[in-house]
Amino acid sequence: MKKRNLVIWFVLATTAMICCGAFCVAADDYGNVIELKGHTGHIDFASFSPDGKKVVTASWDKTARIWDTATGKELHKLEGHSSKVQSAFFSPDGKKIVTASWDKTARIWDVETGQELCKFEGHLHVLFVAKFLPNGKKIITSSVDSTVRIWDVETGKELRLIEGKVVEHPYYVYISPDGKKILTADRGIVRIWDTETGKELRQLKGDAKRIFNISFSSDSKKIVTAGLEKAARIWDVDSGKEIKKLDEFATNVLSADFSPDGKTVLTSSGNQPAKIWDATTGKELKKLETKNTDDKNDVPIFCKFSPDGKKIIALHFLPKTVRLYDTTTGQELGKLEGYGTGGGWIFNADFSPDGKTVVTSGKKNSVILWQIATELQ
Repeated sequence: MKKRNLVIWFVLATTAMICCGAFCVAADDYGNVIELKGHTGHIDFASFSPDGKKVVTASWDKTARIWDTATGKELHKLEGHSSKVQSAFFSPDGKKIVTASWDKTARIWDVETGQELCKFEGHLHVLFVAKFLPNGKKIITSSVDSTVRIWDVETGKELRLIEGKVVEHPYYVYISPDGKKILTADRGIVRIWDTETGKELRQLKGDAKRIFNISFSSDSKKIVTAGLEKAARIWDVDSGKEIKKLDEFATNVLSADFSPDGKTVLTSSGNQPAKIWDATTGKELKKLETKNTDDKNDVPIFCKFSPDGKKIIALHFLPKTVRLYDTTTGQELGKLEGYGTGGGWIFNADFSPDGKTVVTSGKKNSVILWQIATELQ
């Protein structure tokens, strides 16, 4: 079996090749690549700790691993699951990690020791997501068994069971920034649930036959949805009413993201440049401009704002690149391509809390930390 690898990409302007023990450092115009061997299965997911000093990865090799972002050193291998680990997230205080696995369980681990602290059992099928609520005292899990469950972190007790036609795909579960509401999507229906009681509060229904992506505004008062229709929609969470319809698209909208200040929305549709919209008026403000490409497929399928809203990270379907854009100008600033051992599909990308590093994970055994050059920050 081929070894899976963790790769860290530091953006530095050098041209050299250095091999050091267990890892290899390469450099070009875009920076240094450090390849660290560890995982032995695809890495579907990677996320930062709240302070940005660590990254946790979730792999098909039945483990999650904690890495030091400064050195690239593997700190702990989290072993105990009997099947693929699908997701891994840090707690709000950075002291714990929760993992979700195809073995139908979620588990909590101590970050300092790597020891398992608690196991959550009750789901009847594969788990795809387990996340901490903002207060860190509860977790939420989502499963192929079409249920969402809320658990007590300290006791492992199941507190709430949300069932029925709740979630079409177990990835489609979202927690409001204030922790008071949960969103699920089944076909084209978005349901809003009360976190404390587990009761359904309201439903949002547009014309989309399926929802691909949902994003909350930072104040938890609005959401934007992207789905199987040629439009994105902005909704009021409390009333359930549609506020604006962003509808200048030639095909389905694949992703939508609120800016940190809630004033703009970022969308991608897969066959045209990503767009930035005014969240109040619904007016298109600008398109992202990709450098040096005549390939009609070289457009973003997923985009996300940096924590300060000044930058955008975008996943391009072909030619399998991750690109960085300036929010103000819409201009491309840099890109990663052909990363890791053999290249491959990129599944996930996110910014570090300070916005200075990007983590990506994909099919070809690699996770990359892209430390954005100072002049681009």
